[in-house]
Amino acid sequence: MPENNEDRLKAALLSRALGFYGEDVNEEYNVEEDGGERMVRKKITKKYYPPDLSALNILLGKEPEISGMSDGELEAERERLINELRESVRTVGSG
Repeated sequence: MPENNEDRLKAALLSRALGFYGEDVNEEYNVEEDGGERMVRKKITKKYYPPDLSALNILLGKEPEISGMSDGELEAERERLINELRESVRTVGSG
């Protein structure tokens, strides 16, 4: 587990850059006659958050000119950045 705020921020940014799974918790309560509340339903849904190009750019210190890119070019740039980030993570993790 990251020890300081900077490490925590980098870990969160890395998760966002590579994509991650999260849980969405939805709870429903009924009000009892005595004024208390009782949970009647709890639903936990797993959700996939896809890689985020902005987070990749922040991690890699790059801001490519994307305003004129086609959808295909944007997808190719996204894949290139993901691969570059994964390679940098492997390099850091092995050394």
